Amino acid sequence: MIFDFLPMIFLSTEMILFSFSLRSRLNRLTNEEMRNKISCRLIFSILFIEFIVGILAPSIRTLTIYYTVIIIPSSITIFWLFRFAYKSKHLSPVNTLILTIGFGAYLISQIVLSLAQFIIGESDTFLIFPKSIDLVIFHVIFLGFYRESKY
Repeated sequence: MIFDFLPMIFLSTEMILFSFSLRSRLNRLTNEEMRNKISCRLIFSILFIEFIVGILAPSIRTLTIYYTVIIIPSSITIFWLFRFAYKSKHLSPVNTLILTIGFGAYLISQIVLSLAQFIIGESDTFLIFPKSIDLVIFHVIFLGFYRESKY
């Protein structure tokens, strides 16, 4: 999962660190090289944790719960990126409002899916509905990348 969103997570951490650098007490983050080092360390930490969790999971059911716990910080970071870009009116080649809504819906759908899998259990017919919702959400996200912002 992390490999799918790796470029956006890197950009999100860059924007978060940049916004922190605007504060006077964190002025050492104004150095771009320092921000890149912190971003890379953060991403490698996430990759390492996901790798360890994937190996140590005793069952598929437990792995789905771990997967949700792992995906939440990554999805929140990406959601924050597009929310920040929308509020500051950056990234005009893409529609950041639609992307914020899309990634927020994706985050919520992943949480609901894992909770429902834990409560109901896994079955083929159960997975058709949430995956169909994910398909619609991915179309919304694609639409956000396709359309330009009007600011």
